[in-house]
Formats: sequence, structure tokens, C-alpha cells
Amino acid sequence: MKANGLGSMRRVLALGFAILGGWSSATAEQETAFFRIVSPAGSAIKALSPGGMLTWTNATTISVTCTVQRATTLAGAGNWADYVLRKVTNATMVVRVYDAKPPAGMVFIPEGDVLFNDMLDEDMGQYLASLSYLEAFFMDQYEVTWSKWQEVRTWAVSHGYDLAGVGGGKGEQHPVHSVNFFDAAKWCNARSEKEGLAPYYYEEPYYSAPYATNVFRTGEPFSEWVAKLTSRSGATGYRLPSIEAWEKAARGGLSARRFPWGNTITHSQANYYSTTNYPYDASVSKGYHPLYDEGAEPFTSPVGSFVPNGFGLYDICGNVRELSGSFYWGMGGWGRTYSIYAGGSWKQNASLCRMAFAYDFSGQHARETDLGFRCIRPAR
Repeated sequence: MKANGLGSMRRVLALGFAILGGWSSATAEQETAFFRIVSPAGSAIKALSPGGMLTWTNATTISVTCTVQRATTLAGAGNWADYVLRKVTNATMVVRVYDAKPPAGMVFIPEGDVLFNDMLDEDMGQYLASLSYLEAFFMDQYEVTWSKWQEVRTWAVSHGYDLAGVGGGKGEQHPVHSVNFFDAAKWCNARSEKEGLAPYYYEEPYYSAPYATNVFRTGEPFSEWVAKLTSRSGATGYRLPSIEAWEKAARGGLSARRFPWGNTITHSQANYYSTTNYPYDASVSKGYHPLYDEGAEPFTSPVGSFVPNGFGLYDICGNVRELSGSFYWGMGGWGRTYSIYAGGSWKQNASLCRMAFAYDFSGQHARETDLGFRCIRPAR
């Protein structure tokens, strides 16, 4: 039995399976999932626990990267999809591949490696492709909705946050828009405190000690001092994903693809502005999405209007650009800082919707009608 793995044909040496409960918040049904290891050397699955811990052994640990693949049925070889990459560091590897009870409205993103910047297109050549390791985390299944934003904002305003009147939305189940990095960071802290979790963002110059205890609730620091917003050890609350975490989650386990589903894009897959400028823009309808360009802008769509990616995340491409917690430092590192956004939006073209195009810069104070976000939190 053979399978594609990391660009070469490799022998599948082991197979395991588990029943996943609560993988999708959209249904109460349990889902059967199968996992297998694609390895360049002798590997064999030994156990897959109810808690999602996958154990496998390796005949060699020298320069080996294994691929954990996932399928929901064994009916055909084409149902297998890359799930996570993992560099082998020991003869016995233990990796958590799922969580049976993720927080409501969130999905589990497994630990492991991800290949950033596929360089499928010429304009990505300025960035080097890299394989990086990330710990597991939970991510919002949907972009934060206008309804959810208002719910948390109401609580926040009554608990010392200066978020009154901030944000907008075309409908209750449309994504919130017109929020900047500072708005989102404060909202993440409020959501954390509201749920009894330890906030992530604190006011503190990056060079100071001991750590300050002021939870970030008000104001907008000058851009060059954004580093004063730092995390505390033991933070269990919500935050914006780093651009690396966003791209790993966006790929849904796939690599060497422009989009979560493959290498072309159409209006049946995402809410974006279609043009004839890119050969991978295969949409028959052009311009704004014909189902959502009604009334006044923004032409957002209700969250969950399109199929999810391999991790169960909706609207990763299109709808609204998503804020990350990463920054670009201008003018030698001490001038203006820029927030990094990813995913493209209802008014951006196919090129900007590519998963690897995570370099869409804007000032951290900017609020725009095609800019929203989703949260992550630690998976411990």
C-alpha cells in the first residue's frame, strides 16, 4: 500500500483509528476518524488513546519527518489527507492528534510542523519556505461574529474596558469588522475574564522586570511601543494567533496548496472579488460575490457559508481579512509598526486570498470594513 507524503512516494506502515466526539460544533453526532503514518523509514502505530494521543515507533530517528494523515472513511485511497507533519526526535513518538471535547465553538489544531510559504507563485519568492514546529491550540471555528462581539463588548464596557461603540457588522451572524489590533486584544482579554480565564495581554514595556500586573483594558499605545503588550506565563485566555499559527490552521493539514481545498478558487468556495488576472481564479462569476453584493458595503457573508477546511475551520479564505498577533517593524525596527493580516476578503482578489499570502500590512490603528479576526487559546 502506498501514499503520497512530503512530495515523494512512501510506504504506509501503520494504521490507527478513533471515534471523535464534538469535533464539529455544528453537529452533536460523533465522527469516525482514521489516522495513519506516512514515513520514509520503519514506523508503526502502537496506540491511539481516547484522549487523542497517538503513539508510534520508528526504526530510525535520523533526518526523518513523518506525516500523520487523516480520513473519515476507508472507502478509497483518495480520502486520506495530510493532517500534521512531525520531525522524529525519538524511537517512540507521542503526539496528540485530536481533542474529544474542545471548548464550545472552537476546533483543535494539533501540534507539529507546518511548511510556510509554498512559493507556488513568483511573488512569494522573496520569502523563504520554512518548516516550523507549533504546539497544539484551539481556534475559533468561525470568524468572530457581530453578535458575539456585541455580547462580550457589553460585558467589557461594564468592567473597565474602553470598547463602547467600537466595531460594526452587516448582520448578527456576519463577521465583526472595523476593529484594529488594540480593539481585538482588549476584546480577547474581556472574553477571557468573562469566562474566568487568565488574560493574555498585559501592559508592560518588554524590557521591564518584574512583570507588571495591569491587564490591557484601555488606550492604544504608540505603534513603536506595541511591544509593551506582552503575555504572562500561565495565560489560559484568548488571543490573536501568530501568523505562523494562522497559516498552520488555515492549511487544515495540507501543504503545497494555494487554498485550503486545492490550487484554484471560485465563488462556490469563498466570498472574494473575482478577476481575470490570475489563472487559478476559476470563478465563472466575476467581481463581488453575486449572492452578497446587496445594499451598502461591506459585502460580507454570514459565517459558515462555505465548506470548512481539514481542521473544521470556516471562511479561512475571503469574507474578512483576519488580524494576527504578528507585526512588521518599519524604519529599522523603531518606526511605525504594521499589523499582519491574512486570508483575503470580500473586496480582495484571489491572489490575496492565498494561504501563504500572509503579508497584507496596515497600520495597527487602522479600522477597515473588510477586517476582522478569530481567537485562539492554549490546548493544555
